[in-house]
Amino acid sequence: MFSPFIFLALAFASGIGAGDFFCAALSGCLGWLTTGVAATAAAALLAARHGRRRLFPVLLFLSAFLSGMAHLLADTDSLSDTFPDREQLYCATLRQVFKTRETQRTLDVVLADGRVVRLYDASACTPLHAGDTLVFKARITQPRPADFTESFDYGLYLRRHHIAGTAYTRHLAVVGRARGFSLKGLRERLVGELSGQFEGPVFQILAAITLGSRATMQEDVQEAFRMAGASHALALSGLHLGILFMLFETFVARCRPGRRLQVALGLVGLTFVWLFVALTGAPPSLQRAALMYTLYKAARLLRRDAEAPVCLATAAVVILIADAQALFDVGFQLSFASVAGILWFVPRWSLHHKPAAGRTGRWAWRAADMVWNLACVSLAASLATLPLAAWHFHSVPMYGVFANLFVVPTLYVLLTLSLLFFLLPPLHFFLVPLLSAATSALLGGLQGISALPCATLNFAPGPLFVPAFYLTVAALTFRKYLWAALPFGLALAACLPQPMPPQIIVYDAATPLVHCIVDRSRSFLWTPGQDGRTSAAIDRISRGYWLPAGMMPPATAANATAWAQVRGGVLCFGSKRVAVVGVDGLSAPPAGSKVDVLLVAGRTAERPERLLARLRPQTAVVTRRMAGKGLRMWQQAAAESGTPLHDLRRQGAFRLYVK
Repeated sequence: MFSPFIFLALAFASGIGAGDFFCAALSGCLGWLTTGVAATAAAALLAARHGRRRLFPVLLFLSAFLSGMAHLLADTDSLSDTFPDREQLYCATLRQVFKTRETQRTLDVVLADGRVVRLYDASACTPLHAGDTLVFKARITQPRPADFTESFDYGLYLRRHHIAGTAYTRHLAVVGRARGFSLKGLRERLVGELSGQFEGPVFQILAAITLGSRATMQEDVQEAFRMAGASHALALSGLHLGILFMLFETFVARCRPGRRLQVALGLVGLTFVWLFVALTGAPPSLQRAALMYTLYKAARLLRRDAEAPVCLATAAVVILIADAQALFDVGFQLSFASVAGILWFVPRWSLHHKPAAGRTGRWAWRAADMVWNLACVSLAASLATLPLAAWHFHSVPMYGVFANLFVVPTLYVLLTLSLLFFLLPPLHFFLVPLLSAATSALLGGLQGISALPCATLNFAPGPLFVPAFYLTVAALTFRKYLWAALPFGLALAACLPQPMPPQIIVYDAATPLVHCIVDRSRSFLWTPGQDGRTSAAIDRISRGYWLPAGMMPPATAANATAWAQVRGGVLCFGSKRVAVVGVDGLSAPPAGSKVDVLLVAGRTAERPERLLARLRPQTAVVTRRMAGKGLRMWQQAAAESGTPLHDLRRQGAFRLYVK
């Protein structure tokens, strides 16, 4: 399985990862890195020429490693450019509708200077199509880095996808419609055809598994697939392309073509594969599958042997050369890890025996062999992606292997019927009920699996768990049992929770959320001015911070008189006092109160400078509700009084340690 090209691909990918880690330190060193690549490559050629067999692979690895670092620096775009700090009109071209909700749409638009902006549109605009020319009024800001309470860095995610900024607008107009034929327009028409025949979760699932459109996907549907361990069914990948490939190969085998016709059909198949990739938006997992299929098919047409591991490594290198940031995409990592696990484990688990005699015996052997192979593939993919899934999502599905025994055959039926649905419109009266029944059965089965006891294991590993897991598997595979103890010990050490000192955290939410932490098992939450958005914010913080940190759910601060006391608009926790103003129903703290933190949740009857002079807080914290003129008044008052001002919207959550 291992070959020199795989060795170079791993070195190139490692160089990209190292270049990202040391990106700030290597700024401006692209020329030196390029010189280093040329020097190490020349030294490797000289070592090979003079028979230095031990030195040659080291220099070759170093050359590929430095190439990856240089490629990442060259791929860094102008995302550091700032935008005007005010609202103004922009003209842009719509690239795609990312997500659609009842009151808001998420759009990716391309400005006149080529930068991509994620736009949150709350206007009552007409339906939009890819390629439309838009004019909107907004204030564009750069993506904010994640704070210590957020496990998912949304700002970094946007920068990885070359999105320069975000904006919110209520004033958007279409000044030009897209003209001519485009694959994005065809995709929207096909999605519209599905929406005309199906609705609700059935339409959402069919649009996702056939065209990769997840703009209208609801959270409960995604949660059912995730908890059952079948999220890969919603993301177009090699599974979907493999089913289409099997259908095409079955058709070609029935035709029994000659050599020339076989070559022509192979080229036609490759053309349709890449058209399908472009039609669905070219996600990394589908790019990987299409590249592997192209290499495999080209080798067969040229009557050469195509090794799957080499095809996988080639696909990874091609994708990374096109976009170095693809290495950090979760879909890219899960896709390549799952295929590598399948190629590594399944041949070792396959059973080799002859079928039983008789027709009944042969059919029973084929059925058992199919179920066993499907279980092996599912188990291999689950094992290979387990550390990545735990690292990114902090949960591991426990019934993923059994769910895939049900998902894969159902997906085969759905893709076959969907292909007939698009190609044969006269048969809609027959295909629509079948597709609805099969999709409903798929969703119902996954919801039943996700409702089983212990359907998911909540597990948030440390930063060393992922490399330690793969090092352990590699060491055990190559029978180096002594070396396996070291990465296994590192994995266990990475999973141990670290001590958490007493502290107060004010979360970045629309409503005030103050968290008083004694230790991981004891904490109290104060929610003054609670409204309907508070529960959603608590769920988000629980998944992003409490669960990964191994914390128990907090109690209500108002009932925890032994540790935290609430008196009007003041929270007392240890030696610290937190006062909240701007919340209906809470009176302002009296004069002379000792306040360490002043939390401003909205407009106040008393002017900011008078509040700061009367309460004299060590830090003032403003929530997301404070914007525009009110925020500028507090900024000016804080600057005049010398009080530090913490803006939750721009700086993230606020932390105060309690002695």
